[in-house]
Amino acid sequence: MATAPSSIPRTPRLQFARVVRERFLAEAGKALIEISGAVHEQITTLMDEPSNAREGQDRRDTWMAYKKCRPLWVDGTMKVWRECLDPQSKKTGKS
Repeated sequence: MATAPSSIPRTPRLQFARVVRERFLAEAGKALIEISGAVHEQITTLMDEPSNAREGQDRRDTWMAYKKCRPLWVDGTMKVWRECLDPQSKKTGKS
């Protein structure tokens, strides 16, 4: 099925679908922030619990790595999700 060129105005149905996808992305983004915070809290809780030296070091390493990578994970995930809102723009750039 051929897609309409971008110069043709979008139909109300396509506009509505776009708004719904954008709203979903906004809500999913909020959930992602909450999830990343919950993961951080859980890792911090585990790090503070008593353990043997090896497990304690593993927990500290995990905590440090997550602390460093959390923003990359959240930002990267949101970027990819935003790109998925308009998959046609990627296709037009490729032959």
